[in-house]
Amino acid sequence: HGVPPGETSITCTAGVGTFILEFGTLSRLTGDPIYEEVALNALYALYHHRSSIGLYGNHIDVMTGRWTAQDSGIGAGVDSYLEYLVKGALLVQRPELMAIFNDGRRAIDKHLRRNDWYLWVSMHKGQVTLPVFQSLEAYWPGVLSLIGDISAGMKSMHNYHQVWKQYGFTPEFYNIAQGQVGTNRE
Repeated sequence: HGVPPGETSITCTAGVGTFILEFGTLSRLTGDPIYEEVALNALYALYHHRSSIGLYGNHIDVMTGRWTAQDSGIGAGVDSYLEYLVKGALLVQRPELMAIFNDGRRAIDKHLRRNDWYLWVSMHKGQVTLPVFQSLEAYWPGVLSLIGDISAGMKSMHNYHQVWKQYGFTPEFYNIAQGQVGTNRE
């Protein structure tokens, strides 16, 4: 199953879901479809393990499918899974990946989005667990623009730019409710 003996089978969602660009390209270069198939299987497995409200957790046990970190967001630990669904749909021409992204986006907009910020919530109930912006979320406006939602991308980028203007950089954690850098996260 790709997990060496003695190694943990727990990984972040992004770690499971970011092989499609590289492995899809490798399959095309070698003529062997196995690489793309394995990457697609990982994406599909995550999709099938999403919560009943359509959200993904932050860490999953790849051997059992049990979510070990159940906070859902668009930043660290989840970020490139969402990004690669879109880019993978375009690169390997798999419209089903865009459909998976769109399902996730609907859940994200419903449960995470507040005033064009994206908070961290419980993947099962949608209740806010962390009212923060993470610097690793800065890809999101680009993804929204890539799929043609320029307006939403610009609104999100405006929020991120306000943080950048305040500090001259985007801190790792910015507490949205308090309007300041998260403690010990400069």
